[in-house]
Formats: sequence, structure tokens, C-alpha cells
Amino acid sequence: MILLIYFSLLIFPAVIDGMEDISNWSIEKSEDANLSIKNVSGYSGDAIELNYDFGSSSTAWAQIRKDKYFDLTGGNCLSFYCKSSGDGNNLEFKVTDFNGDVFGLQNFYLLPEDAWRRINLSLEGLSYSLDYLWNDSEFGAGDGVLDRDKIVKIEFTITKNKGGKGSFYLDRFCLINSDEIIVDDFNDGSSPNVLSGEWGIMPSTESISTKFIEDSFEGKYALEVDYNVPSSWCGIWIFLDKERRGIDVSRTSYFSFFIKGDGRVKLEIKDEEGSFVYRYLNYASSLYKEYKIYLSSFSEIDFSKLKQINFVWENSTGVVKIDLLRFGSGEEDMVVSEIEGFEDSPDILPIYLYEEGENKASFFREEGIDGKCLKVDYSFKNGNWIAIQILPSWNFYKYDRISFYLKGEGEKNNFEVKIEDKDGTVFIRKFFSVLNFTDFRKISIPFDEFFYFSTTSDKKFDFKSVRKIWFTVSSNEGGSGRAVVDEVALEKEEGFKREGNILKNFKTSKPLISPDSDELDDSFVISFSVDEETDVKFEVFNLRGERVYLYENRFGKGSCSFEWKPGSAINNGVYIWVIEGKSSISEEIFKGLVGVER
Repeated sequence: MILLIYFSLLIFPAVIDGMEDISNWSIEKSEDANLSIKNVSGYSGDAIELNYDFGSSSTAWAQIRKDKYFDLTGGNCLSFYCKSSGDGNNLEFKVTDFNGDVFGLQNFYLLPEDAWRRINLSLEGLSYSLDYLWNDSEFGAGDGVLDRDKIVKIEFTITKNKGGKGSFYLDRFCLINSDEIIVDDFNDGSSPNVLSGEWGIMPSTESISTKFIEDSFEGKYALEVDYNVPSSWCGIWIFLDKERRGIDVSRTSYFSFFIKGDGRVKLEIKDEEGSFVYRYLNYASSLYKEYKIYLSSFSEIDFSKLKQINFVWENSTGVVKIDLLRFGSGEEDMVVSEIEGFEDSPDILPIYLYEEGENKASFFREEGIDGKCLKVDYSFKNGNWIAIQILPSWNFYKYDRISFYLKGEGEKNNFEVKIEDKDGTVFIRKFFSVLNFTDFRKISIPFDEFFYFSTTSDKKFDFKSVRKIWFTVSSNEGGSGRAVVDEVALEKEEGFKREGNILKNFKTSKPLISPDSDELDDSFVISFSVDEETDVKFEVFNLRGERVYLYENRFGKGSCSFEWKPGSAINNGVYIWVIEGKSSISEEIFKGLVGVER
């Protein structure tokens, strides 16, 4: 019998130091500085508190240091939690390998803040990467290459920025695998960005200007953009590489940024081959709000060679603040991807009003739950309905429901929600005798509660290509009234995964193989089919958790198969196999057992 186990992939951090014991670290300082350390309550358990005083010195520094052999090959990032108080100063982080090569990050500004902040330092040359600093001759001549499996020293150093005195708190120092790639957080107050790519304004300085401001979402600075193009356009261009080449962000699932202001921005994305796509986003908030753009909605772009991102403003005037541009992945218990927040004026939203017969309706925005919402005033005469149509560009495939907030005034009329795919197939969910409650109610509709509505022969709904969403008020008691809609979103319950996501028709050969060259059960064969280009990784582990075999390939649409034929180095016994498939819309993992007997 073949054991197939379907599960979610979890990545656990390797804790280098939980900061529970200060005796694990030694302290060092310049002669003109004072430093003391102690254990305090931390982010998780205890943390280390460094209390320093630089006085009026311009060269003072203070640090904690650990001399111990470390192997950092099991992850791609070093991660720690920190916070600080007092005068704003800089953090310097350094690692030294057995050859004396010192790599690190310098001049990272510590904004005094009460909340714990996680910092990821890339070991793969991406966001906040560890750069070569110098050679420490105490350990050797060095070769300019960081030997991650032979680290002999780690240091956290506070250096002068504003000087004075303060406290630095440090906790949960870990080696992790992280998909986060920070493009820019603007905290250094200059170009290039965190990825060393240049950025600038276009087409000229007459229509747009930028400056770094301390009113930030996080860190020291955010970027403020002042634009004035009532009948034209302007924007910001951002390259992701210092040589203006493409970088690989394909392991991430979304691009996000924080924005504060009131307006509409066009986000443009371009890869190394010149493929170019864009999306419009409407924003209106007096506080910083995060917007996530899921990469699965850009099928035209090669995200293994992403080159450029642009923010463009058209036919408008305003001031906007932007912070923390990054790529990321991972999903919370409830994932929400905003389709339309109704933050902008209706005349420039991708929203259309339809009226039947002599029915009349008008729509405009008013204050909603968070920012603006959409209000529709209607009057029924000899027709039965009025409808609002939204043109989304999101991939519904990962989600199991649509939600929105609704309230209404006037007679008890009906409210309908319809979704239409690119082939014109329409499904509907109808609510009878509603629209007479004055407080917002959240309506959450699982997709399996929609029923077939259109007259097309295709009754299968394509969740990857939703073309239209309709909100319709249909007559019950008639008369006139008002419908107000806000915060339309996609959601999914924890653990939801659409059946048949990636590896379809999945089969394996017998779970017991005898690789003795008699051509009978010599290999373990896996076969499946995929609907689109899919990356597949197949691994085999012994019962001690050691990997003994790895196979990776990218399969095109159609039937696929491959085999594992153990070599002479593989002993008889039971082995664990894991296969992972990743496409543009999801990922899927199967796990099982196979026995080897010669």
C-alpha cells in the first residue's frame, strides 16, 4: 500500500541564541563610552538590554560579541528582533569566518520605538545583505568569500549617529529561510535602494518632486511624492539591480507597499525581456495602509528576471507618502486581497452603472469603514433592476469566498452578487427583501453558494480569470432607496486548498523496489499531469532525515513522469519521499514511503 500524505510545508528557524543568558556574550567598547548589559523580558522569553552612554564623543562605540563556531548553511537569512530607546544611533552587525573575512551590515539606523521589530539579513546578496567589510588578520589572510559553514565570531555594535545615550534590546537571533525581499524602506535617505538599484523621477522635475520625511510607517524615513499633472503624467522609476538587470523574485507570491494619501496610482512592472504590465490602485487614508499585489495576476511577466517597477500618476495633483516596498510570501489564517476599497471618485474607478428601462440611479463616494465607500441612490419606475459592474484583475483561484460590507435605506428590495469569467459564464447569489438596515453588515459568500446563471453552454467557472463582478439591486417592494457597499475582498478559511490544484492524476509505481538490474521493479516511478508550466522538486530522505536524492525539473503542460533508481550507495531499508509542485497559482506537496531491497 502506498502512503500518501497531503500537508502544508512549514519552515522552522534554527535558533542561534534566544538571548536568555547574558554570560554567552562578552562586551567591548571604546574608551570614551560606557556600556552595561542585563537580561530583561523580551519578545520571546528573555532578551539582552544594552545600556550605553557615548557622552559628547563623535567616535564612541559599544558592542556585544560571541566567539563560537557557527554553521550558517541551513538557511538564507539571519533574523533577530530588536527595539531601542533614547537618542537615535546606528546598528552594525558583523560575522567573521575562519579565514578572517569579515562580512556585515553597517549604519543601520535604529529609530527609537517601543515595539519589537524583526530584521532579516540576507545571506544570498539580496535585501540587507552582508557585504564584505575587511580582513581580520587575527584569524587569517582571508579570501574575500564568506565561508558560511565556518563562522567563528558574531558582533552586534552600536555606533554614533546622534550620539548621547540610550538602550538597545535584542532577542531571538535565528537562522531562517525567508522569501522576503525588501526593495527599499528609504531609511538611508538616499538612492540607491536596498537592492543597490537606482531610482528616480520621470519625465522631468517640473511635474514631480520627492523628499525623505520622518513621518514613516517604520524606520527613519518614508518617501514623500508631490505631483502636479492635471492633464499629463509623471512617476517614479525603480530598478531592482545596480546593473539594471533582472533579479529572481519568483519564490515570492506578492509585491506590497505602504501608502498614505488620497489618489490613484498606476503600478507598472517590467521584466528583463521587456514584457510590461500594469495595474491601477485607488488609495485614500490618513494612516499608512498596506497594499498587496499578487504576482499570480501577472502571467505575462518572468519573475525570475524582474527588472523594474514604476509608480505613475495620471491627470491629477496631490501629495502621497510611500514606505517599505517589498516582495514576500506566506499566508495568514485569513488571507484578504482587496479588490476595490472605493477610495477614489467614481468617475475614474473601473466601475460602471447600468439601469433597466426608466429606472434611475447615481453613485458617488462617502465616508466608509476605512476611507471611502460606494453609495448608490436608485429609483424604480417601470424596470426591475439597476446594477454596478466592477472590472477586477485578481486571481480568485486561491480563495473560497468573496466578502463585502453592505447597508441600505428605503424599501425592502433584493440584492444580488454575480461573478463572470472570461468565457462569459456567470454565477449568482441572491438575497431577498434586504437593503433596509442602516448599519454596515459584513456579507461573506462561499463560492459554493453561488449557482449557475448564464445561458452559455460552459457551466464550469474559471476562478483564474474572473472578468466582472456585478452588484445588482432588483425590485421587490420597488420605490426608491440607497445601497452602500464597502471593502470588497477575497478570503479563504485556514487550510483551504482547491481540489486538483497542480499535480493531477498522481500515481506511483510499487512502493518496494529492487534495483538489481534485472529490469523488474528496478526504479520508483512517479507520473502525473499539469495544466500549466510547473516546477517540481522530488527528494528522498533516510529515516535519520538525511537527504539521499534530489531531482528538480520544470514541466510543461501535459503528462509527466520521472524515476528514481537508487545507486549502489543506497542501502536496503525504508525511505521517505517528498514531491512538491509549484505553479503560478498554488503549490502542492505529497509525501510517502518507499522500500529498497536488493
